[in-house]
Amino acid sequence: MATTKDVARRAGVSMSTVSHVLNATRFVAPERRERVLSAMRDLGYEPNAVARSLRVNRSRAIGLIISDIGNPFFTAVVRGVEDAAQAAGYIVILCNSDEDPDKEETYLRQLRSNRVDGLILAPAGVAHAYLRALVRQASPVVFIDREVPTLEVSAVVLANEPAAHAAVDHLIKLGHRRIGMIIGRPPVSTTDQRRAGYERALVEAGVAIDPRLIKEGGSKVEPGQQSDDDRRARGVRGARRAGTGRHGRGEFRRLRVGWLLSSAADHRRSANVRARPASDRATPSADRGWLRTS
Repeated sequence: MATTKDVARRAGVSMSTVSHVLNATRFVAPERRERVLSAMRDLGYEPNAVARSLRVNRSRAIGLIISDIGNPFFTAVVRGVEDAAQAAGYIVILCNSDEDPDKEETYLRQLRSNRVDGLILAPAGVAHAYLRALVRQASPVVFIDREVPTLEVSAVVLANEPAAHAAVDHLIKLGHRRIGMIIGRPPVSTTDQRRAGYERALVEAGVAIDPRLIKEGGSKVEPGQQSDDDRRARGVRGARRAGTGRHGRGEFRRLRVGWLLSSAADHRRSANVRARPASDRATPSADRGWLRTS
């Protein structure tokens, strides 16, 4: 395998010149730079990314940990992150936590040991010790889709509470009163926010909240089927699913009643998104934008 010494000898330059070309640490005359690049091509030289990251303290890599790789929403997120990263000269290292905090922590440790330049995380909902340590160390971390309420971390999240409220309000205006809700896992922030919107809409309309119509369906694609079957068995006349992704969509259609998958649940449509830095956490007028994942 060719080394920088071989490249320097082939190009007729010093090893420091080769280093400057590789790391862009100093201006190199175009003619010399081209000689170095030509020598690299001729010799099939490939820089050692690990060694280079140690020298310059940059890896040009971003770690992305999603919670469910089978969820179409996160598939779209991965595509968007990868496109933006590539345009900026970065690569993306993708991990799937499978909604497991222990697995999430393992990936966080591995990505940090690989010296990634930043982390994008859809948290499993638990403020475990290692995640708290990353935040205390001011590591470059951004949450996506979810937050961990006890941690001050910049996040890009949906306006879950008002979206859930709008969905239930729509069903109420269609004349429905027995409106079921399939929620995600309790530790996940989106679960609490969407349930709050669901309950607020019922209270405002004078409809009693029936705990029997609220069912946990998990936060992954697969578990929602049984929750929808249970709901039909109880004669629910409207349905609103709050879990991220698509579990239960077909079952809602088969209810043959008015139904709505709001932008909070169907992320593949336009969705109201709040990009909220940690400093704006208590500010209701945090920046808002639109995220389209098609």
